[in-house]
Amino acid sequence: EHLPVGVEEFAQILDNALCSVNSDYEAKRRGGVTLNPPLVRAMRSGIFYEWMRRRNKLGGQNKVPRLSNTRQYAEQLLEMGDA
Repeated sequence: EHLPVGVEEFAQILDNALCSVNSDYEAKRRGGVTLNPPLVRAMRSGIFYEWMRRRNKLGGQNKVPRLSNTRQYAEQLLEMGDA
């Protein structure tokens, strides 16, 4: 497998897209004072579906978590990526 663009380039594209659709994000990002740019880590193909399956949340009747006040989801995915 290969990535269509480099991780750094993807992170920049993502940051620009988030700025264009969310004025609050853009205001916090400009100048890099309040909010740092997104950190992007490439993961193996299928890891998200595996994570959903492990949580018994795979299937059309389950919602994908969008926001969290903690890093719980990110840490779980990162641990799976290291395995």
